[in-house]
Formats: sequence, structure tokens, C-alpha cells
Amino acid sequence: MQCLTYLAKFAPRSKHIQVIPVYFGTVLRFISNLAKITESRESSNRIAGSTLQLKLSIKLVQRLGLLFLPPKVMSWRYQRGLRSLDVRLDTICHKQKEDLPSTPEPRESQIDDLDDDVIVWMEQIINILLCGLRDRDTVTRWSSAKGIGRITSRLPYIYADDIVVSVLELFNPSENDGAWHGGSLALAELARRGLLLPQRLPQAVECTEKALRYDVRRGAHSIGAHVRDAACYTCWCFARAYEPALFLPYIKEILASAMLINCVFDREVNCRRAASAAFQECIGRQGHANFPKGIDILTRADYFAVSNIRHAYCSVGYFIAESPAYRYAFLDHLANYKLSHWDVKIRKLSAIAMGRITALDPAFALHHLIPNLCQRSISPKEEVITRHGSILAISEMVYCLTQIPSFIDGELQKTLKQVVIHVEERRLFRDRGGEFIRAALCNLIRAMATAHFSFTFVQMKQYLSILEECFTHPSSSVSTAALAAYRSFSMNCVSRVIQEGQKEHVDYIQRLLPRFLDNGVLQCVQNTEQNITANEMKTILSPNVAKRRGYIRAIGASPTDLLQPIVSRCVEILVRAADLSVQSDEDLDADGRVAAVTAMVEIFCRKGIYQLELSAGDASKIIETLIGCVENDYAVDERGDVGSWVRIAAMQGLRDILLSTDTYDVLGSGTVIGSFASVNGMGHGRVVRVVAIPNEEDDTPCDSTFVHPAVYHVQFSTPQPGFYYFPPNGVGVIRNEDIQLSAFDQTLEKSQKKLCTAHSKGATSEMSPSDIGAKQAAITISPQLTLKTINAIAKQFAEKLDGVRAAAGTTLFSMLHASESRISGIPDRLLLQDVIFPESLSVNWSMAHDTFPLVVQMMDSPNYIESAASGLIISVGGLTDNVVKAARSALFEWIERHVKAKEYDIINRFCFHLLSLFQKHYSEDRVIVALLKSLAIILASNIAHPALFLNHPEEMTSTKRACADDVSTGGDRLYKAIQQNLKKTSSHAKLVAGINVLLGLLPSERPVEIKAMHSLVTFLGHRYPKIRQYTAEQFYAKVLIQSDILNVDKAKSDRAMELLSEIRWDLQISAVREGRLELYHLLDLENSSEEQ
Repeated sequence: MQCLTYLAKFAPRSKHIQVIPVYFGTVLRFISNLAKITESRESSNRIAGSTLQLKLSIKLVQRLGLLFLPPKVMSWRYQRGLRSLDVRLDTICHKQKEDLPSTPEPRESQIDDLDDDVIVWMEQIINILLCGLRDRDTVTRWSSAKGIGRITSRLPYIYADDIVVSVLELFNPSENDGAWHGGSLALAELARRGLLLPQRLPQAVECTEKALRYDVRRGAHSIGAHVRDAACYTCWCFARAYEPALFLPYIKEILASAMLINCVFDREVNCRRAASAAFQECIGRQGHANFPKGIDILTRADYFAVSNIRHAYCSVGYFIAESPAYRYAFLDHLANYKLSHWDVKIRKLSAIAMGRITALDPAFALHHLIPNLCQRSISPKEEVITRHGSILAISEMVYCLTQIPSFIDGELQKTLKQVVIHVEERRLFRDRGGEFIRAALCNLIRAMATAHFSFTFVQMKQYLSILEECFTHPSSSVSTAALAAYRSFSMNCVSRVIQEGQKEHVDYIQRLLPRFLDNGVLQCVQNTEQNITANEMKTILSPNVAKRRGYIRAIGASPTDLLQPIVSRCVEILVRAADLSVQSDEDLDADGRVAAVTAMVEIFCRKGIYQLELSAGDASKIIETLIGCVENDYAVDERGDVGSWVRIAAMQGLRDILLSTDTYDVLGSGTVIGSFASVNGMGHGRVVRVVAIPNEEDDTPCDSTFVHPAVYHVQFSTPQPGFYYFPPNGVGVIRNEDIQLSAFDQTLEKSQKKLCTAHSKGATSEMSPSDIGAKQAAITISPQLTLKTINAIAKQFAEKLDGVRAAAGTTLFSMLHASESRISGIPDRLLLQDVIFPESLSVNWSMAHDTFPLVVQMMDSPNYIESAASGLIISVGGLTDNVVKAARSALFEWIERHVKAKEYDIINRFCFHLLSLFQKHYSEDRVIVALLKSLAIILASNIAHPALFLNHPEEMTSTKRACADDVSTGGDRLYKAIQQNLKKTSSHAKLVAGINVLLGLLPSERPVEIKAMHSLVTFLGHRYPKIRQYTAEQFYAKVLIQSDILNVDKAKSDRAMELLSEIRWDLQISAVREGRLELYHLLDLENSSEEQ
């Protein structure tokens, strides 16, 4: 078929003119048979029904059709004008003529003489090509479109117009996506050849605009990206084909907005880029002056800018929408199409984009968009995705309109507040996809709280009930959204009830946190322990981990007015929820411990009017718990090292706590913001901003530390008179003399209280206003606790996980170079601050090759060698190749440096700490396996002799003793530690690592060598065949390299090597028993053990 296609394409037409009917009849029969085969794609004849076969058949048919028609340029074609740049410039320079050649009006009389047989054949060919436009394969549709264009260019106008009409009929909702794609390609081909005349242009533009929006949902996905891409190509061809005077009305009214919508809001990156290219072509060909902000849009919405979908939606879209010519088309498309998109990511981005764009025209949003979306949100007829997108858009618009600020009238506020209640009453989030609706409702509550809507107490109870149900939801997206909404709602609304509400309302609010603690975080169960009364109850952590986690986060997000009365009990329960050592297996939940750590940090680090008065005991509990989490939380489950989440959160919490010198702000704007104020004649409001007036004498701002700022921005809410006096959103600018801060005296007294330090015994003392700013309410930790903190973080800085190292490195560097902190008396601070972590240091803390050279430098300090070595050994014996290489290289360089300097004391100290890990982490495979691997690597490298594993360094009198007097002690201590940890173990990894360490003890002191060889021969009778085989192979390789370690005559040595190499040690134990007994005899070892 390809050969026939080339013949029809390149051979002279005169050679085929006589036999064209024969060609055509044969090919048509073949095409008919091929169509029958391809009707069922399950046909066994895969070759005949292949994509290539269909494509070649289309090409052959169109080439035969061209043979029927003589090559002739039809006079009825649309001619834009001079296409050659040289000719055009020459024409302009000489001013020969200003008007370009116009296209003559086509007349039906312009019909060339065509034989009746040719007309019949051409009808069949055109029908085949039109069917090819509907084919499932893109290459077939593309070939058919080019064939349509080529043949139409040789037909008389009346026939060509029929073809154009047939192509336009493909843009029908009943057609599949293939027909729409093929139709778009055919329109493009017709337009760029001048075959789409101006009288058909309105229909073509309308069809193209529909194709630009084509997106048909199919289950959990949609189809239509290829159609939109082809429609962009059609627009590109339109821009090149038609004169601006003809095409400009269609561009301005329809295609410009449609192309920009695809350029900014399409889900697929190829469609966004194609639309950008089409719009760029329109600017260049049709004139940039005809497009509002044309050149600016071109530079902002280029090929690379639209590649990132978030940037396209939130930045590029907002920039284009600043022009009213595109703004309302954008809003209409987002509201009617993208908010109901099947992809949740697109719905979220569309809501954000709508919020930002509506800030450009608040009145349109308040009077049209928000009311319509409210109706969609509560309508039971709408789909879940439509309801979700609508609520998200409302939330974003309310939030953005509040920032302008913009006036939201009371009736609309009432409608918005009822949306949440109606959705809950109608159970619209109980069905499938309900978690999306829950998260959207939480966002709406947060937006209304941020906008300072006023709520009745009944509404507040309903909202709190919804938020409580959501922040205990198992879905993280729902709980996170609910927590943010609860934080904003409780701070802006609940606190107001406590300060101004009725007694029964205050009592209800104040019972929230005790209920969170007793019924959420904790649970009462019957005590089943012995010697306990039958009816006695005990409290445990709630077994419902999602519920426990949600309530813990809510405690940390609760306002100060709720926390202060029970802050000590909250700290006690949070400490219990964060401490892994006091939790049973049923209580384990890494996310819950992270939540507890975060909540404790939030409680400790509050400032200004939101401060909490913590006792010295509570503050000490929080810090020590965080240190314990960093040191001990190595919990592992099916997700991996989930304890690393807790360690990272604890390190970040320690940094936040210890790097702030005061828990609360000094008196100033931060103390006043958020407090309630009374304004003469305006009612009550909340201070949202404070501005100081410059001093008239020296033009410097007043010292707001000692005097009140001069101007307050007060947010009034209905029904206060100030809300209506200061439109549009009730924010008034009030001078100092006209305002009375009702809670200022209490705020001042609260901010002046000083926390008890760890060594103080008495209560806190008050400060006079003149002393404000001279002293800070600060907590400092003792040098012992400082050393413990630095050691805990240093250990994490040396471990194997990149994220943990990054958090530890950032925390250490911040603590060392902070201008003010609570840390006092850091040991060896000069070494850490000036040598290891200088202020000019610039490294990627998560990169192993950058961090481990710093870790080994910390081991030069006796204060940090144990913690750094503990973490470093885990990395050297890890599984990640790049971490192992970097850690091993840094450790070897450190040991070689000290060996060359003959500083054996510090190497001995390092080795001693390695031995101490065997006892400290006995039966803890996480540490023991890595430790054994590290020891095997160290011993195999011959950079550290087993003699260095000696007694505690402080028991040694000199370096000479480390190298001479007590040579046999080191290897013996190491051997005993290995034997103790390998005894009765079934871990294959631990056994292999232990065998490698035993091999590393060869050669060593002779008594240690004998013990090591005895253990290796014993392992030849192990119950695991792989262990027996591995031991024999490695023992043979070791003896082969160092034959003198056997210390027997040559005959016995050769026989031992023969046994190790020839016996199949992975057979049954009975088959290898005799060989092992002979090895005992040959090596003069005592046979005192049985098979393990």
C-alpha cells in the first residue's frame, strides 16, 4: 500500500489517467473489506486492522482522488494577500497600492466540467475521508484531514462548500471525541489553504469555540484534551489565514477569551501551551493594538509561565483578569465549568482563582456570583463535586473580599451563615465524597470567622459541633481544614462569648476543653489489674487514634481564655500523649504524638494577649518531654520509621521554644491588637491594627513601648453603630483620645507577669509601666539540660534519614547563632560556633556528603562524642548507599587523622562508647545490627585495632597503656559483647553482621583469635543452612588471604581449607556434622557446643 501511495504521489498524472478506474475499483474493494475487519477490534487479523493499515488506506484513497482532479488553483479560494515578505516590503516602499487583492464572490456558475463518473467516484472518496475523520487513531484522522484539504482545493466551489458543511456537522454532541478532533484538524487544513470562505467563518468560529471547551467526563476521568489541543491549532491557522479587518470581530467577541481561558485554566499542560501559542499568533498576525494588554499578556502567559498549573491559575489568570475584557468570561467559565470539574485539584485552584479575581469587582461577586453559588451549595439536585466546588469558591471569595475590604450586607451574611446549617441538616455530606464537603464547610466557617461575622449562640453551638465532628475525622484533609477553622472561629467568636456573653453561654464554652480531654484524648475503662477493687476505673489514651489526634490538635489551637483555667492538666495529658515510653502497644500512634508535640509548642510559644501563664513545672515538663521525644522515639510500623516524624517535630519545637527570650510581647501594638475597645458614639469593636503617629519635633515615631499608639483600626460588627458609620466593612480609624480599651488594664497586668524560672521558689512579681521593656518574661534552662538538648540533637544530626539530619542541622545552627535564646552555658561553644558551624557556613543539611564531615568534628569534643558516635554508627551500618559511603568516609578520615597524631585516647573513647551501645540497646536490632555492620567495616579496614576497645577511658592512666599494657582486654570485651547479642538470635541480618565482626577479629591477640575461630566453626553447625554456607565461604576467604591465623602446620591447614571449600555446608545438618568435628580437631579447638 505504501508503494502504491508513492506511485500515485510522484508518478506523472498522465501515466495513470487511463487506468484510474481500475485503481479505484480495486482499492475501494480493499477498503470495504478492511472496514468490515476493523468493525470488530477483537478480530484475529491484527495486521489487517492495524493503525498503519488504516492510515495507508486513507493516504492511498486521497492520492487516487487527486489523480481524478487536475492540479488547478481555484479562483474562488480566499486570498489574504501577499505572503512573501520581500514582495510586501517592496510594495509598501513604492506605495504601489494600499489595498490587497480581494477574494471574488463565488458563484454557482463557476463549475468546471467534471464527468459524471468522476463525480460519483469523488463522492465515494470524500465519504471515506469523512469517515476517516471519525477514526479512533490520531494518525488516521490527521491523514484524513490533510486529504480533505488537498481534494477540496481542486474542486469547484459548490462541491467544496458541501465538504465544508459536512465537516462542520462533525461538531455535534452526539459525535464521539474522535469526530471532534478530526473536524478541528480538517477546519485547520481548510482555513490555512484558503478554502474556508468568509461566509462560512461564523459557523466555523462557533464550532471551534465549542471544541475549545470540549471536556466529556468518563467515570473518574475525562476525555477531550486532544480536541482542545486541535482547536488551538485551528485558531492558530485562522490567525494566519484571514485579514484583521475580516477576522477581528470574531477574535474580540469569541476566540480571544476562549483561547485565554484554555491558556490559563486548562488542566493539561499541552493544551495550555497550545493556547498560548495560538494567542501569540493572533497578536502577531491580527495586530497587538486590537487586544487589551496584548503584549503584556503575551509576556506573562508565555510557554514557560503556563507550565505550572498553580502559577497559571493564581498569578497569570489574575493578571489577565485585570482587564475587564476578559474578567467576566473568566469568572463565568470558572463558575460554570471548573467548579464542577472531576479533579479535586482543579476545583480547589478554581476557587482560589475566583476569589482573587472577584476582588477586582466586589459588586459583581456580591450580587451575582455568591448568591448563585449559595443556591448550588444547598441544592440536593447538584452533584457532590459541584457542591464542593461552590462552597470552596464562596469561602475564597469571602476571604478575599474581606481583605479589600468590602462591605458584605447583613442579608448576604445571613445567607452565607445558613449554608453550613442547611448542608448539615440535609445530611449532604453523608454520601460518597462527603469528606470533600466537610473540608469545604470548614473552609467556609474559617472565612466567615476571619471576616468577623457575628453569630448567634445557637449558630455557634452548631458550628462547634460540626467542627468537632470534622477535626476528629480520619481523613487528614478534613481534620486539617477543621483545625484551621476551629482556631480562627474560637479566637474570633468563642473568646467574645467568654468576655461578653451570658453566664449559661460562658459555662457551656468553658466546658469544651474538659470534655475534649476526658472524652476525646482520654477514655475511662475498668481497671483489670490485680489487687484492685472491682468497680475502680482508670483512664487510658483513647483507642480511637483519629479522635484522639483531633482533640489533641484542638487543644493546642484553643484560645487562651479556654486554656488558662486548666493549662496544667492540659500539659500533663499532652506529655502523656507524646511520651512513647509510657504508652502501651494499643496506644501507639505516631501522628498523635506529633500532634501532642505541636500542641505543647503552641501552648508554650504564645505571645501578646494570647499568652498563657505557665508554671515552672509545666514549662520544665514540656522541654524535657520534647528532649525525650528526640532521644527515644524510634517507633516503626508498616510505613517505616514513623518515629522520625515525632523527632523532627520535637526538634523544631525545641528550636521555637529555646530561641525566643520571652514568652510574651512587651507592651506595644502586639499587646493591644485583638482586645476589645469602646468608642464614643460608635459602640464596641475589636482592635485589628495599631499605627503610631510621628513625633512633630523630630519626625520619629513615638516609643509605643511606654505610651499608647496614637491611631487604632477598630473592626465593628453588627449591630454596633460603628459598623454602619464606617462602610463598607465596618473598620474605623480612631484616634487615641476617642477610644477606651476596656480590657487594657487587664492586658497590661497580664503582660507584666514574669514566669518562674527553674530555680525560683516564689511567685511572679509585677512590673510597673515604667519598667515595661526593661525586663523580659523569660525562661532559661540549666547547663545540664542544655547539654542534654544539644546531645539529643547532635545524635539526630548524625543519623541516616535526610529529613532528620536537615531538621537537626537547622536547629543546631540556629541555636548557636541566635542573638537571644533561653540556652545558657553550651559546652565547647567556641568549637561548635566558630570551627564546626561558623556563621558563614552554607551547606545543604540533608546532603550526606555535606553533613557527616561536620558530625565527626563534633566527636573531637568529649561532651558530644557519645551522642555523635551513636548516630554515626547507625548511618555507617545503614542500607542507603550514599549515606553509608559518606558516613564511612568521614569516620575513616577522622580515625586516620587521630592515629597519625597519636591521639589514641580519643579513639579509645570512641571505641568504648561503641561497646557501651551493646548493653544500652541489648536485643534492640535497630541499633545492634547497624553497630555490628559498622564494627565489621572498621575492623576490615585495619584502621582501628581491636585492642582499642578497652575499659572506660577515665580508668586509663596514659595513652601508652592503651597501646601496650592491656592489649588483650579490647578484643576480649568486643568478643563477649558479640557473643551475648548473637546468643539465641534468629535474625539473619544480625547473624551475618556478627560473623563479619568475628572475622574482623582475625588476626588479633591469640586468645581472642582462638575464641573467634571457635565461634566461626560453631556457626558451621548452625540450624540455618544459609548461615552455615556464608560462614564457610567467608572463613575460607579470610584464611586464604591470611593463612597464618590458623597457627597449625601446613598439612592441617591444607586439610582445613579443603573441608571449608569442598563440603556443601547448606545441606542437611547431619551431612556436615563430621566435617565440622574434623575442623575442631584440625584447628586444635575444643568441641564444646552442639548445633545451634
